[in-house]
Amino acid sequence: MRLKRLILPGRFVEAYVYFDFAWLFSKDGVVRAFDLARYCQERLNGEGSVAAALFSNNQLLSQHQRSDGQESSDLTQLLSSEKPIEVTAKDVDGYSYIFHTEGACRSVLDVRFYNGRAFVGADNGIRQFFALGRDDLQESKLGRSAAESLHDQRVSELPARQIRGRLGAVAAACGPAGGIVGFGAGTDDRDWRISFQPFTERCYGIELNGRAVSSLVNSTAIELYGVGRQEVQPRDARVLSDDEYDGLELTDVKGRGVGVQDAQLNQVITRLPGAVRTFLFKETFWVLAQDGFYYFRFIANGEITVPRRPTVKAPSTRVLSASGSAAGLIVESDDEVFLLNDHRWTNLVSEPVHSVRGYPSSKRYKRLITAVTRDRVELAAVLNSPKTAPAAQR
Repeated sequence: MRLKRLILPGRFVEAYVYFDFAWLFSKDGVVRAFDLARYCQERLNGEGSVAAALFSNNQLLSQHQRSDGQESSDLTQLLSSEKPIEVTAKDVDGYSYIFHTEGACRSVLDVRFYNGRAFVGADNGIRQFFALGRDDLQESKLGRSAAESLHDQRVSELPARQIRGRLGAVAAACGPAGGIVGFGAGTDDRDWRISFQPFTERCYGIELNGRAVSSLVNSTAIELYGVGRQEVQPRDARVLSDDEYDGLELTDVKGRGVGVQDAQLNQVITRLPGAVRTFLFKETFWVLAQDGFYYFRFIANGEITVPRRPTVKAPSTRVLSASGSAAGLIVESDDEVFLLNDHRWTNLVSEPVHSVRGYPSSKRYKRLITAVTRDRVELAAVLNSPKTAPAAQR
């Protein structure tokens, strides 16, 4: 595994990379859309093209990699140095479109971009705004307040601790205030606003897939809610989106119990030695127990395979959260962030973070992880080690 970092200095509380930009949220309600590709191309000279592939669009990595696993010398050279790419504070502003939300995004708890829109969960509710692309901002100038508006609007009064967007739906876990979900987010209508509906009285974690909405009702127990769904046609490639095409769209919540019943799942979890936390993912979940992390794949033909031993030992520190990425499992503790890759834990950040996330459902950022610390945002591109070339090619 190899890792390359790009550092954006500043006191931000959240960050999310989506389509053209790294969206940076400040405590004072200012939102910056940092143009990753333009910065790489204009500031990194000979490394601009490969850096843009790492940090702006991972789909471009194929231009630097061959089908036999070998890679271009410029990619190998950039990854061979552990020195991060450090953006100056001046360039963070100079390569950003700047939006003033009048405090709408203060006390941010979670952010989710989906289908050209952003959903920002805060202590005082959820706001929805446009995820503007470069084409939308032609009348604006980099480094200045944008002429265009994000059209932010409050769409819920509940404090969303976690937000998920997938399959034409957006769901939010609001702790003791419950869980909510809205449908129709797959539309291209720019004036569309989500309408959330409650579906559970308590929700501390949430996930969506084509068979169910999964909800955590406490630190370990899962509730499954069946869903209605319909097939959808592929979207026009020109439409602003960085989200994978699933071919399905959720239409409603049908109630408890799908395939594997809640009771069966929770019996399995309670039998694990000292189970303390469950973490939900699209079609899997991980349970942290006294002797390590157990990995489960569920809602597949109504059955679940129960591991006999931990999949991996846990880091020797208190685990606060776990999230997914194409590079592996990301775990946040009180003062460190770890990545599980090839059954090994790698330290990503050695200090407390406001947030950390991967982008497993993104087309452009599958290899990217973002972490927000007290004084910077780190974008970490993670790639596997290249295959060794045959002797004749060395």
